[in-house]
Amino acid sequence: MSQLEHLAAWEKIQAKTFSKWINAQLKGAATVNDITTDLQDGQSLARLLTSLSGETIAKMNTKPSMRIQKVENVGKCLRFIADHDVKLVGIGAEEIVDGNPKMTLGLIWTLILRFVIVGLSEDGLSAKQGLLLWCQKKTEPYKNVKIDNFTTSWQDGLGLCALIHRHRPDLINYDELTKNNALANLNLAFDVAEQHLNVPKILDAVDITDTAKPDERSIMTYIAQLYNVFSSMDQVEVAGRKVANFLNFMSQIQSMSNDYEKRVRPLHAEIDQLSKQFCSATDLETYAQVKSAVVDFREYRRTKRRQMVQEKDDLATLYTTIQTKLRFQKLPPYEAPEGLLPKDTEDHLTKLGGVETARRRQLNANMSAIKTKLEKSFAEEANSFYGKIQQIKHAALEDFGADLNAALDKLNALTKDVKEHASQLSKVEAAEKLCEEANIESNEYTDHTVDDLSFEITSVEKLIAKNIAAVSGQIAASSGSGISAEQMKEYQETFNHFDVDKDHTLNRLEFKSCLSALGLINIDFEGSDAKFEHIFQDVSGGAVVIQFDNFVEYMNRLAGSSMDPSQIETSFSTLCGGRPFVTKNDCTSGGLKSEEIEFITLNLPPLPGVDGGYDYKTYLKNSFKQ
Repeated sequence: MSQLEHLAAWEKIQAKTFSKWINAQLKGAATVNDITTDLQDGQSLARLLTSLSGETIAKMNTKPSMRIQKVENVGKCLRFIADHDVKLVGIGAEEIVDGNPKMTLGLIWTLILRFVIVGLSEDGLSAKQGLLLWCQKKTEPYKNVKIDNFTTSWQDGLGLCALIHRHRPDLINYDELTKNNALANLNLAFDVAEQHLNVPKILDAVDITDTAKPDERSIMTYIAQLYNVFSSMDQVEVAGRKVANFLNFMSQIQSMSNDYEKRVRPLHAEIDQLSKQFCSATDLETYAQVKSAVVDFREYRRTKRRQMVQEKDDLATLYTTIQTKLRFQKLPPYEAPEGLLPKDTEDHLTKLGGVETARRRQLNANMSAIKTKLEKSFAEEANSFYGKIQQIKHAALEDFGADLNAALDKLNALTKDVKEHASQLSKVEAAEKLCEEANIESNEYTDHTVDDLSFEITSVEKLIAKNIAAVSGQIAASSGSGISAEQMKEYQETFNHFDVDKDHTLNRLEFKSCLSALGLINIDFEGSDAKFEHIFQDVSGGAVVIQFDNFVEYMNRLAGSSMDPSQIETSFSTLCGGRPFVTKNDCTSGGLKSEEIEFITLNLPPLPGVDGGYDYKTYLKNSFKQ
């Protein structure tokens, strides 16, 4: 005779829930209708253990008719459970055979803790807190949802609907739900989870709504099933973000290098065309013609040539930025096509400068030699000034090496030098005025004017300012965490939550609770997890506790900012389920954007023999080659 009818209401709900859970695990191999009688002979219990562990219990009596045979069967099951490091306190084979409801419920709850919520501390509080924190973090953005426990917080059904909507917004229209339709909300969540997420409906909505305090173990059992489904989805999203960061970076580098090459080629062509034009020019016959040619030449120097010089400097800055970004991420340097290096551009302009000098001398030869002393005086001042500016410019264009702080100090010193030298321009202006008063139209001893030198000063100031901004940005990128204020606040709150003893550090149990809550490892607090121990040693640096700075650095790494090749390959592998190739569907499931997926299809080599598969391993090998 069943003993369920003598149980309290909550125990009956728990028995019904556990029975449905058992049937979901057995998948038709057997059916448990009454948990106190259907497990008595040990056969259904053995099938349940086989389904949970994947192992078979040997030498079971398949037709137990006598009590001693049933006790023997149940005893084998209990020994099997004990062999899997599960402590059974006060539960014996006789109690199960006799249909003791409390012992039977306790046995099933122990199995749920071991195989669904996966490992607990002695009192189970750490696992419970971890699961509760996961629920709170996932439902935090939702209105009318406040999760404080595993009983009354779930009665209106909005909490379950919010959990499903957070991970699969296409399944539930959350904005249409209200607290007044608790029964409908719960049934909606149960039906959607069963139909679309393969989560068995082990609870009845009325068992939650029609009681003052729903059964905690029943609700924890159901939510643990949702956690196991959604935590795997979260891991794919993390991998997707890391892959997306890598692809975005490579796309940015590709775009910058393409921009560099598209701009440097026409600049070289324009410089060469001007050189040809100046070389083919002939002497002019009249003073007016020469004077006009001089005016045109000065206008060219003031406009077109400065534009080319500015473009040359901009391209040199772009080239340096590309190399700095790659060096910072420890990637191979960008190799520009032959003849397109910044030095090549400098050589083109130097050659043009020679041609311009020849053209200027050609014009000057047509002019009367007037006031040679003034010409030389002006040339001396202007050339000296220009030489100093060029020294400063060349110093600003030098490679400052890996010491960014030293580079910033040098650039600041160069800024001071430019300002001090600019104050000497008044001497050049005085000499030029004397030449103008003497109607000197050009000067064969110098290429420079005060206007040219002012431009050079401005050009150098801009160049140094751009380099200071670039170096300062790299210092910030290399020394800062790159974490927003909102992220840092979230990390601090998470750290404080798991710092149970409030000693401002995380011990092994506290850190394991944190990782479990975040879905990074299974909830296992028994101390036998080698994967967790490896993570703990890595984050703590060999110490016995983890400091907050170590915790932030580890969380920042999980966010996907690192360009470590092994991490990126692991993320690709996670994204595509361990296969050696990635598909568009994998990318879509991982949350990659359309442009990121397009980058994969255009740049990753197809894997031979796999339709729509892209060989990410070969692409990573080529991208990170030294």
